[in-house]
Amino acid sequence: MKNSLKKDVLKKLENNSSAYTFITNLMADNTVYLFGGAIRDFFDNTLCSSRDLDFVVEAKQNQKLDISQYFHDFKDISYTKNRYEGYKVVFNDKLTIDIWNLADTWAFKNKKLYPSAENLMKSVYLNVDALVYSLNYEKFLNNCDVEYLQIKQKRILDIVYDETPYEDLNLLRALVFCQKYAFELSERLNNKMITYIGNHNHYNDAIDNFIELQKSHYKTLLLERKDICYFIQHIYCEK
Repeated sequence: MKNSLKKDVLKKLENNSSAYTFITNLMADNTVYLFGGAIRDFFDNTLCSSRDLDFVVEAKQNQKLDISQYFHDFKDISYTKNRYEGYKVVFNDKLTIDIWNLADTWAFKNKKLYPSAENLMKSVYLNVDALVYSLNYEKFLNNCDVEYLQIKQKRILDIVYDETPYEDLNLLRALVFCQKYAFELSERLNNKMITYIGNHNHYNDAIDNFIELQKSHYKTLLLERKDICYFIQHIYCEK
């Protein structure tokens, strides 16, 4: 399983020679981790069509790496820098990846958690995001693969770390996962959702916000208004 993930990731990147060379060049000098969504897609057997490729770079000797230096060898890429010093990189106008330094992870940069690859899993809001795989060493960190499969078996979506500048987006994602995997919200997550809805003048305002968030984040509606209404009614029934 662990060997297959590295093989499948590199195979996906091989379809775009610049992306493959970019990542393998980074791996030659640093430790590169695959993080979050693409690992879920691997377990769902949908990695080949995944658009959720997040890479985290840990430079040698704990130094912060200037990732942009690896862009100079390519003429067919474009990139933008985000507010957290990471990059969104587009290869040949086809393949997009997000990549950042380990130390620039929000919880690390804001001194919430000690920066380490193992703590990446502790820095996420939702338990289904707590997935980290070392491409260099072909290894899931802290048996996160086993824990993820247990989460899918129990079908309970829960909070790992609730300090985030994007709580509304994470609550929306929770609803998306509930629909995709037929998950239930944990009591803690259920209470967060009720508090969030209660902070709006009317629950329809919260729904409107979830609709707009989908348009800006996903560029499409994964949840229709009726779907969100159903989940909100279900959340209050659980209380």
